[in-house]
Amino acid sequence: ASAGQNQLLALPQNSTKLAGTGHDANGTIAGYLWTKVSGPAGGTITTPSAQITTISSLQEGAYVFRLTVTDNAGATGTDDVLVTVVSQSANKP
Repeated sequence: ASAGQNQLLALPQNSTKLAGTGHDANGTIAGYLWTKVSGPAGGTITTPSAQITTISSLQEGAYVFRLTVTDNAGATGTDDVLVTVVSQSANKP
């Protein structure tokens, strides 16, 4: 499983796309599941069972989202992605 690259957002941007991938050398991928592991309130996952989804309602802080990939034999693999949201003023020199 690969949950993609870590992301840095500056408010007012409060949503982003998560795009994961999975590979199974001796079978096929049967499902994807995105979950929020940690972070402030918010971080709504639009379609938790999709390979590519959107997270929204993000607030300032650091979020960890986990992608769990399941193959046709029931084996799973996981990977985490960090999404950091900073205030708009933190982006100015």
